Amino acid sequence: MFSSSKSRTPQPTPSSGPESASIPPGPNPPASISSAPKLSRSIEMVTNVAILLVALLLGGMLVQRQFFPAWTPGRPALPEEIVVGTKLTVPGVTWSQAQKTLLIAVRPGCTYCTASAPFYRRLIQEAQGQARLLVVSGVTEDETKTYLRELDLPLDEVKQVPMEKVGVIGTPTLILVDRNGAVVDSWVGQLPPDQETKVLDRLKG
Repeated sequence: MFSSSKSRTPQPTPSSGPESASIPPGPNPPASISSAPKLSRSIEMVTNVAILLVALLLGGMLVQRQFFPAWTPGRPALPEEIVVGTKLTVPGVTWSQAQKTLLIAVRPGCTYCTASAPFYRRLIQEAQGQARLLVVSGVTEDETKTYLRELDLPLDEVKQVPMEKVGVIGTPTLILVDRNGAVVDSWVGQLPPDQETKVLDRLKG
């Protein structure tokens, strides 16, 4: 007799390795760079603001040195202008020696004093017989005379006096006083041509 045998489907032999190759995880996706431009703009803006503040601070210090050399921290605030009629006193000066005296307040190294030298030369020429010219400065007389020689300004009458004592808040300043020492008019800073003409007219008038 024939023996019948049941056909068997061969079973796959288990593999010693993994059933399927595993895919290693890839690197983490890069962080979003969308915020980078914003951060860059923020840093740039902060930097610009800082530069502006420093520039303003330095500019303020320069203005104070050029226009307000008579003021230092701790001193009371100085008047904004020289009031007409104010009586001035300069040691060693007798106002009655001339009908008019023009005080020229300068400071060696003052940019606008140096720039005003051509006008002061004109003043020297046109003030002869019209008014007395007196230079006042907060530094020593020798320093001021040396500065005047450098500018070719033959002004011999020079007095050292604290600027605030004659109402000067910045240099250059011109102060016209009468024979009693009372302020008649004043001009501050480097003057434009029309103001220069006004000064000359006041000396002659």
